[in-house]
Amino acid sequence: MSFLLFIGFFACGNALGYTGEQTKIDSVLQALLNYLTSSPARLLAVLAIVGVGYSTLYLGRMPKQRAVSVVLGIGIIFGSAAILRMLGLGDS
Repeated sequence: MSFLLFIGFFACGNALGYTGEQTKIDSVLQALLNYLTSSPARLLAVLAIVGVGYSTLYLGRMPKQRAVSVVLGIGIIFGSAAILRMLGLGDS
């Protein structure tokens, strides 16, 4: 429920008086986004997927539900810009 309110808030940003100027919170969130999508973070994500695959398929020591959640989480983090563009909220 709170996720829908969060999305609704950003969808109605212009109607709520958002002027498009960058504030301190915008710059902090942009820095976090840049950190999460940087090259070292991508390398760690690849290593995490390799580790999950090896642990799940070869060793059989990781529950498949946890393996799927790790892979989906990485996909959401690195696909967030595309998801926002699809919703009409990101840069064109």
